[in-house]
Parts: sequence; C-alpha cells; structure tokens
Amino acid sequence: MQCDMCKDYIDHGWTPAKLLSVYGKQREAMDHLGWRDVMIYPPAKHRTFLKHSEIENHNTLKLNLLRQVLSKPHLCNNRIQALLAAWHTELLRLAEGREQYDAFLKQQNRILNLYNMVTTYQTRNMVWEAMDPLVQLIINTVPECHLLE
Repeated sequence: MQCDMCKDYIDHGWTPAKLLSVYGKQREAMDHLGWRDVMIYPPAKHRTFLKHSEIENHNTLKLNLLRQVLSKPHLCNNRIQALLAAWHTELLRLAEGREQYDAFLKQQNRILNLYNMVTTYQTRNMVWEAMDPLVQLIINTVPECHLLE
C-alpha cells in the first residue's frame, strides 16, 4: 500500500480492504496467468469503488462494441447509456484522463483477447478475475446481443 496509486486511492476514500478486493484480486489472477512483471493500470488516479462481478455464462465475447463502449463512451447509444446508468457517467469521467486511461484500455484489450482464446473453464475464470471490475460490469450489464457490430 506504499505505491503512489494506492496513496491516491486512499486519499480519495478507499480503504486498504477495498484496494485489496479490486487490485489484489487482479494482481493474484495476473500472477497466476504468468504476468508477474506486468503492472496493473487502473483507468484513473482515483475512481468510484466497484467490486468484482461474478462471471456469468459468457462464451466468446463480441469485442467490437465492447471496445467502442470502453474507448469512446461519449458515442454510446441511449440504450447502452441507460443500461449502464450512473456507471456510464463514471466511464465518461474516467476516459477524460487520456494517458492513464489509454494504458488501462491497452491492458484490458490484452485481457479481453486472452479471454476469447482460452478454452478451459478454470483459465477463463482466472482471466475474468484479471479484468477490471468496470469491464466486468459492462460485459454483465450490456447483453451480448448488443455487443454485436
């Protein structure tokens, strides 16, 4: 809890338990996937706390619209905005910090691609745990039939 990111998050109201529940879980999953040397890139220097979501029955994710929602939240149609509700506003706020957010997007894209490549249930669950909770929320909230493009 000595890194600058952790200090920023604690300054913005996060507890050490919340940090561990989000980033500790991600770190553990990334370590199991062999990414011990890969840093975690959060979407911003501070954000609203969101716990990890349980994996639902997702097979292969349709990535085009998912990537569009993440990279260009201001272009989301009204239906997707309504489905995400307050988290769409949070996504817009996070996306304003371009340098940090771009690093976050690059890492999440890598994880999403891996999710679509793995074939075992156990590995797919581990990749899911490596995803940021905001990405998990979008996947679980926006039905896959809307993630077609």
